[in-house]
Amino acid sequence: MTTTQRYDLTWKAMEQLVKAGKAKHIGVSNFNIRKVQKILDTCTIKPAVNQVEIHPYLLESDLIKFCNEHGVHVTAFSPLGGMPAAAVAANANVPGPLHHEVIKSIAEKHGLSPAQVLLKWGLQRGTSVIPKAFTPSHIADNFAVLALEDLTDQDFTAINEIRKDEGEVRFINYLSHWGFDIFRPGPEDPTEEP
Repeated sequence: MTTTQRYDLTWKAMEQLVKAGKAKHIGVSNFNIRKVQKILDTCTIKPAVNQVEIHPYLLESDLIKFCNEHGVHVTAFSPLGGMPAAAVAANANVPGPLHHEVIKSIAEKHGLSPAQVLLKWGLQRGTSVIPKAFTPSHIADNFAVLALEDLTDQDFTAINEIRKDEGEVRFINYLSHWGFDIFRPGPEDPTEEP
């Protein structure tokens, strides 16, 4: 990511790629509601997708709702979580969602892996999920989720409630990568309009 170019200008350039036939669909990543709205206010081609970190510790429910209402699909990256980014985690000692007791209990009850439970939860929320997979068996387990029955309302609600206990936790530390928090508005964000 460049921090010297405003994203609204980059979006205009991406629209030109579609118009020139060099791209079919264009989207954004790590955009909060405010940034998506700024693109929607001036675009001639809407973003097809907004790819953001989503898992039971970071629900992004308002963002998903907003994007759905405006025809922007949401793709969840890091749907299995990871190690909390210490600089942004409410509690850096929180175990990742794969190791959370609620997830493990639901997995055991249904004969699934914790990863399958998390992926099914993400799909039931209407998002696409893009987990990392390092082995052919992990890839097969991930695809098997598509054929599974939906989680029960009780299980789905229990997963949604995890964040109330653990607080909001990001596993990607944008502040350390780029020197500003891409999710918080402020003058320190060089990608914003002056």
